[in-house]
Amino acid sequence: MLRAKGHDVVEAPMLVLQPKLPERFDLEGVAALAVTSKRVAGLLAGHSQLGELARLPVYAVGDKTAEAMTSTGFGDVRSAGGDVTQLGNLIAAGSPKGRVLYLAARERSGDLDVDLDECGIKCTTEVVYAMRQKDRLDDEALLALEQGAIDAVLIYSRRTGDALVSALMAVGRMDLFQNLRVIAISRQSAAMIPEAACVEIAPHPSEEALLEQALSGC
Repeated sequence: MLRAKGHDVVEAPMLVLQPKLPERFDLEGVAALAVTSKRVAGLLAGHSQLGELARLPVYAVGDKTAEAMTSTGFGDVRSAGGDVTQLGNLIAAGSPKGRVLYLAARERSGDLDVDLDECGIKCTTEVVYAMRQKDRLDDEALLALEQGAIDAVLIYSRRTGDALVSALMAVGRMDLFQNLRVIAISRQSAAMIPEAACVEIAPHPSEEALLEQALSGC
């Protein structure tokens, strides 16, 4: 969206994907899948059980995740359009006739399995990936910050925000936060950003809202 509107974008991922897919999933009694990241779609694309998995209904946390799962071959995909709490509500409303298999990250926010258990729905969490935190900022991004060439920094998660703070602290450049426009996807994700920064919170915890907030100040 940003490039399409003529903006230059410097990508500086602070987390590195580490797949942890099992060779085989235990699908006995599974009535539906729950997914909270579009990364899961890419990981499942080459899995030996993709055909079996794709026949199950999928409850996705948001539209981007739902689109990714549909593109991977899943036919019945439902989007909660928000966060883990809304996802739990969507699953509860659907009343799956069996257990829900939650394909999750090792580090994650919310307790979907606990929320569903309180609704009388059995949920099994299967860790399919982890995100390793990088200890340094990419040279291109650091140089752009030092030169004042960055108009805004987008923070997609609490761990991303924490990693950025740690990386700048490690090179003694916390001063770069001074008056820096930082746009976070949620208040939680901005928790570690210094007060010297100009922090804005997306009105809704989604990538679409985050990008719209970024464009609102242009």
